Amino acid sequence: MLDAAAQNRDFQNKEDIFLLRGNVSCRKPTAGPLLDVTVFNISRDLGTMSDSSGNFLIKMAKGDTIIFSTPLHKDYIFYLSEEDKPRRSLY
Repeated sequence: MLDAAAQNRDFQNKEDIFLLRGNVSCRKPTAGPLLDVTVFNISRDLGTMSDSSGNFLIKMAKGDTIIFSTPLHKDYIFYLSEEDKPRRSLY
């Protein structure tokens, strides 16, 4: 399960860059937050990892593709299409 929010706009090269902030957790309610999940923006060759509480922060723009990956779970792919408007909460 992914809980994310696009916040804190930053403007670089006339392109809207967002800081995607979120929390990664397992779909099993008893498992809780997932630490050390690789969060990688393949469009910009940027990456980070979720912390011990499952929290992460990564830069992205519309059209970028973000992959959430861990050896024990199926990869999750997230992107913000050109038609989408950033919302307070993105799933």
